[in-house]
Amino acid sequence: LYAERLLRMPHAYVCYTPPDYAPPVAPPPSFSRGRVTFGSFNNPAKLNGKVLDAWARILAAVPGSRLLLRYGGMRTGTMEERVRAALEAHGVEPGRALLVDAAPHARLLAAYGEVDVALDPFPYSGSLTTCEALWMGVPVVTLTGDTFAGRHATSYLRELRLDELVSSDVDEYVETAVRLARRPERRRVLRAGLRERMAHSPVCDAASFARDFEDAMRGIWVRWCARQAEEGH
Repeated sequence: LYAERLLRMPHAYVCYTPPDYAPPVAPPPSFSRGRVTFGSFNNPAKLNGKVLDAWARILAAVPGSRLLLRYGGMRTGTMEERVRAALEAHGVEPGRALLVDAAPHARLLAAYGEVDVALDPFPYSGSLTTCEALWMGVPVVTLTGDTFAGRHATSYLRELRLDELVSSDVDEYVETAVRLARRPERRRVLRAGLRERMAHSPVCDAASFARDFEDAMRGIWVRWCARQAEEGH
């Protein structure tokens, strides 16, 4: 769908450098609170009707679970009404959704200690938000879209060999989130190892990314030179 010729990087399309003030990974909140908390710290502009409907289905399938949404402007009346309507349409009490406004970045990262499973929006997937959730030990469930903007999270999860969190349609997305919520031991293992997995993956390897990018640029130049020679320039 692009007019330009696409160049594909061998790994993730960007790399992530976590801030040095990121707090340690917190224990799974569900183990102490006795309930699973789903969360999304994405821009509310990404939360369309289909996304909210899918999240309501997830809450309905996981009794006692709650949904934590955090971002600047999240507490607007319109946003609260949209979330409430989506939940009520699936028989979910609106009180199971908690909408919180923005916070300083260090506090925002610490707030992932309240989340068991992060839910990626669609068709506009989270990029930096996905990396931050994973760095804080929170698995991210995503739905792979048809566009570049819809495949951000998928690119990271593929690099981390976490295909189990990647879905291809809405029903599978809901099933994936519900299945993970019902597997506390799997969530514990993921949370304990996600930061190390990230740190040792191409996602956080800036030097290798730079070399890959240099190779891509050099390839452009080599092809241009060859084309010029063929045309007799």
